[in-house]
Amino acid sequence: MVPGVRVGTGITSFSEVSGVSSGLVIWHDEALLVLDKPAGLATVKGEGVPMSETLMYQARAIAGEWVYPVHRLDRATSGLVVFARSPEVAHRLSLDFAERRVHKEYLALVRGFITSPQTIDRPLARLDRDDLQEAETKVFPELYYTAPWRSGSHPESRYTLVRLKPSTGRTHQLRRHLNGIAHPIVGDTKYGDGKHNRAFREHLGQHRLFLHAERLSLTHPINGTILDLSARFADYQDKVHGALQQHN
Repeated sequence: MVPGVRVGTGITSFSEVSGVSSGLVIWHDEALLVLDKPAGLATVKGEGVPMSETLMYQARAIAGEWVYPVHRLDRATSGLVVFARSPEVAHRLSLDFAERRVHKEYLALVRGFITSPQTIDRPLARLDRDDLQEAETKVFPELYYTAPWRSGSHPESRYTLVRLKPSTGRTHQLRRHLNGIAHPIVGDTKYGDGKHNRAFREHLGQHRLFLHAERLSLTHPINGTILDLSARFADYQDKVHGALQQHN
């Protein structure tokens, strides 16, 4: 144990946590709790979002004690979220995130075919100010799909499953960067394409943003080992992959 770092007192037995899904848990130990956040669930409370309707609430119920978020996901995004089980661990991990020592990978389903890997190096303005911040996202296409609904003058629609590796963490960075190269994420009601979002709702019954924080690699704040964590992109794999035609 690292001197001066307090750790948690023990996870409550999952079977004893009423009304909380233990299926959210990806990793837990005396220092960390890592959960797989569902799309549509806020990470922390905010305007119009009570504590009882947040991932934080579920994390505290699972841990049986106070926990501390060290980063956040947009409400519409699913995937890995890390909570610390003491203020000291939270401080260490927050520094790791801020200083880019945590490796993050996302999966997204986007409009159109992205035919080769690329790096988007485009500064983004803060949402509440005009000043620009550096922002970089690496994009790697993994799978291609066609769908039988029309897209403009085309008889079918095209989509790409991409792996995203951001080196910065600006607000809505991935969504804004992909929209900026004319490949918006499916289900993005702020930056996306309304026609394709509507097609997914009408043909597949899917209303969510198809962006998922799939992998995190970080140094454990107590023992120094590398944790390589992943969370399955269930909505895509179970409800979309088999419904679209894979394109080689």
